Amino acid sequence: MEIKLNDGSICDDKDIVINKWKYDFKEMLNKNSDTSISNEIENCNSDIICDEILDGEITSSEVYNVVKISKCGKSPGVDDIPVELYKNPTALNALIRVFNICYNSGKVPAMWNKCIITPIPKSSTADPRDPMSYRGISLAPVAYKLYCGVLNARLTGKLTELEVINDEQNGFRKSRSTIDHLSTLTTIIETRKLCKLSTFCAFVDFKKAYDWVNRNLLFSKLESLGLSTKMLNALHSLYFNVQSCVKINGNLTDCTEINHDNNTSYTCNSHVDEIFVVLKKTGNSIAEIEDEINDNRILGVVVGCSLALIFLVILCIAYTYFKNKPTYRQQRDIVYQPNLQLKI
Repeated sequence: MEIKLNDGSICDDKDIVINKWKYDFKEMLNKNSDTSISNEIENCNSDIICDEILDGEITSSEVYNVVKISKCGKSPGVDDIPVELYKNPTALNALIRVFNICYNSGKVPAMWNKCIITPIPKSSTADPRDPMSYRGISLAPVAYKLYCGVLNARLTGKLTELEVINDEQNGFRKSRSTIDHLSTLTTIIETRKLCKLSTFCAFVDFKKAYDWVNRNLLFSKLESLGLSTKMLNALHSLYFNVQSCVKINGNLTDCTEINHDNNTSYTCNSHVDEIFVVLKKTGNSIAEIEDEINDNRILGVVVGCSLALIFLVILCIAYTYFKNKPTYRQQRDIVYQPNLQLKI
């Protein structure tokens, strides 16, 4: 094992290598929260909210549906229990009892909040000796992920009922795919080419979109939507006293605590996180975005919410370009600030 140190030198000492991996991931997962959003968080409703559907007991059918779609052969978490062991009636009944205890109390077993981060190379051209050249995949206990699946199903149903997620949003939605939007975009481009018209497209990569998710901001968003206090407490329990370690060549680093208030996402590799990111990316409605585009006299086709957000980024780039003619680097560093706290 080799590691590239901050001074550019290369080190192969096992202890130094492991500590470097631990330190770099700890730094990334414990970034300081943005104080600019504190006012929005403080304005959250503190009243107890009840919801007949969200607050009901977790049923056998809910747990069965989540277990049924769970894929076999996946790596287990710190408890080394694979999903195959849960696919029997005895284990299913035990899960139902445990899940209801967790949901009613707003607490989860301490082991559920521990995860093993397995680094995966981001690209073949990145320096393999740099920990930040890797994407961390969190291995959480299977029981925890099944519990998240149950919460996610309830949360998704409620958000659909509230019409929070726009119909144009295809990512992270059942029976939908971003491929549908790619097909639509391809058709638009081909049709305009036949008409000898130019089409300008922007493909935006949000920098560490999951890593920089601000939990406090997103919980305040969920509370503002009127979700029940019981559901919010259950979600909060998933981010309390979270610890993680990094697995390198079969070696585990020491566990480090992750601040649940900060912009972290490796706390749990769950469907709940995906819903959070969808909410994060859909802070502005399609109508609001289209109005802003029209007000600035920008012509374009809005294909779904994700691409609509890209047009707002284009507006920022265009405004900055005509005002200051920025360099390429300046264009890359544009941050879409109002509600999303995302960096391109």
